[in-house]
Amino acid sequence: MNFYFRLFALVATVLSEFSETGKDFILTRHNELRSRIALGKYVTRNVTKEPATNMLKLNWNATLESSSQLFSSGCPAGHSKNRNNIGENMYWWTSPVITETDSDSLGNRSSNLWESEFQRYGWTENKLSQDVFNTGIGHASQMSWARTSSIGCGVSKCTGGSIEGTEYVVVCQYYPAGNYIGLNIYESGETCSACPNGKKCESSTGLCI
Repeated sequence: MNFYFRLFALVATVLSEFSETGKDFILTRHNELRSRIALGKYVTRNVTKEPATNMLKLNWNATLESSSQLFSSGCPAGHSKNRNNIGENMYWWTSPVITETDSDSLGNRSSNLWESEFQRYGWTENKLSQDVFNTGIGHASQMSWARTSSIGCGVSKCTGGSIEGTEYVVVCQYYPAGNYIGLNIYESGETCSACPNGKKCESSTGLCI
């Protein structure tokens, strides 16, 4: 069973952390989504999105990883506060059978779930109005926010909740943050035609590197 919102308190935590494989799951999944958008190959509800002119390729950031890991270790029930231009996606997973060695798979699972918001709710326009945000695409739009350049994630195993089983808390933080109401998720047009200064196009992915 997965949870976007937790209605119970956890009283203990055992650090789990992602291995290099787990980190690669997350980074690859994000950049695959961003690449499909950038190349004009992303389809949601039978609508093919226009290519992106300015989609950056994400890099793994050790500082964001440390911050995410520290926050996840507190078994939080909601987002962190005062993040100062740092975006954040979160995911909770509870199962009576999951083991500690499964924690890496949660990186892939959480990324897939966040991206699926575009498929479930649709994605009608690139400008993130309050109405568009309120449809429920906020995790997916942070994943694909064109000007976001780095990501770091943490995971912790928590015990002591009212639901039987072990819960894992996944936290991913992004810099710079996305999801600014009134701004475009990305600029549409010819792939890579507006890469920021100092960036060049990676032709195989359509991402600015």
